[in-house]
Parts: sequence; structure tokens; C-alpha cells
Amino acid sequence: MAGDNNELAAFVLRRGQIKGQLTRFQTFLDDPKSNVTTQLRLRAEKIREAWSEFDAIQNNIEILDVSNEQVQYRSTFEDLYYDLMSKVDDRLEGNNALAQSRQLIQADQSEKTSHKFSFVKLQPLEIPTFTGKFDDWVTFHDIYCAMIHTNNCLSDIQKFYYLRNALEGEATSLIKNLETSSSNYEIAWKIITTRYNNTRMLIQTHTKRIFDLEPINKESAIKLKQLTDSLNGHMQALNALNHDPYNCIVITCYLHET
Repeated sequence: MAGDNNELAAFVLRRGQIKGQLTRFQTFLDDPKSNVTTQLRLRAEKIREAWSEFDAIQNNIEILDVSNEQVQYRSTFEDLYYDLMSKVDDRLEGNNALAQSRQLIQADQSEKTSHKFSFVKLQPLEIPTFTGKFDDWVTFHDIYCAMIHTNNCLSDIQKFYYLRNALEGEATSLIKNLETSSSNYEIAWKIITTRYNNTRMLIQTHTKRIFDLEPINKESAIKLKQLTDSLNGHMQALNALNHDPYNCIVITCYLHET
């Protein structure tokens, strides 16, 4: 009897160590580094080996202890294992799809460029990064829609990977709790556009930027050019929003005076 207890204790101890491996792998999947394909595959292989060992150990434990507690432990462990491995498969599939789509886009661009301008080597187009600044929204939105969102050659999960890679700061925090999956792409895009595709906020932002422009205290051709370029940029942005920039300036001046 004592021998059985010692054997059971040894099995339970080893099982706990394997469960620790699974927990650490779960933490790894939440880390941005887990998107590195090679490291993800190596770690996943170790977890598959751990699963085989767990199954053998758990069978021995259930022979020595036939209580429902052991059955429940197996069920909980299996649920966690299969959940993690499904995330691994989805992530690897997404990484492969992303790499293939980049190759196709670059190959298509190279082919078109070589036919039209065989003597010119152009850099591949890059999606701009969006951090949540309203000033940058229109440019990001138009480029992202043209290259990714309306691109019928890309699947929704590929589009989701492009979207995550293009967002930083406040913008990426809006969708950080969404799983990267095909079904969640439209949800993520709607969250982003609802937050930033706000005409009133865009108008207010550009109008405020005009009044925040640094005044020129000393004669300087360089600073005058910088001021003119910035002013024209914000006024053109207001025009693009179908809003008269001169009306915005007059109204804001009135509000400041009152």
C-alpha cells in the first residue's frame, strides 16, 4: 500500500511539472515574440511531446486513483492543451498566408513594373503605421483600404494580420482582446473605423493644429516655409473633409474671444 502511495505521489509530481510546461507555453502565446514561426513550431513540438508523456502518466494515476477528481483533471488538461494547439495552428496558418500574400504582391508589383519600366527598380509598397492620431487617419485609411481592405486576393485572416501589424499605441489597444481569426476581422475593422472615422473630431483636430502652429518671432525663410507648409496641409485636409477651413478659423477665433 505504501509502495502504491509513493508511486502515485511520483506520478502526480511529474504531472504537475508537465502542467507547468503547458502554462508557460500559454504565457508564451500571449507574447508578441510568439509570432516568430520557427520558435513557435519548436515550442509546439515540445508541448506535443509533453502531451504524450502526460497521457501515459495520467493513465497510471487513474489506475492507482479511480476518483472523479482524476477524471476531471484529465478533462481540464485536455481542454487547455487542445485550445493552445488550435491557436498554434491558426497562427502558423496566418503566418504562412501572410508570407505568401507578401510574395504574391511583390511578385505582381515586380512583374507590372518590369513590363512598364524595365529600367526602374521600385521599392515594395508599405502600409503606414497608425498610432491613433486623428491627423494621420485619412492617409492611413485610404492607403490601407486600397492595398488591403478591398483586396479580393487576401483572405480575412490575412487582412487581420496586416491590420494588427499596421496599428500601434492607442489604436492597437482597441482590438488587443480580439482573437486573430477570419470571423473577427470585420469586427476589428468596424471598431477602428467607428473610433477614428469621425468627421467632427477630424475637423476639430486640424483646426486646433492650425491655432497651435508656432508663431515666427524672428525673420526666417526656413521657418516661414515650415509654417506655410503646415498651414496649407491642415487647410487642404479640411477641404478634403468638405469643410471650409476659413469658416472653421473664424468660428474658432470667435469662441476664443468670447
